[in-house]
Amino acid sequence: MMNCKELKTVWLAIDSGRLLGH
Repeated sequence: MMNCKELKTVWLAIDSGRLLGH
């Protein structure tokens, strides 16, 4: 299982990608 920290980082990357229109 992933750590809370890793999960947050992944979600942050997805959120950033969405904002950038990736």
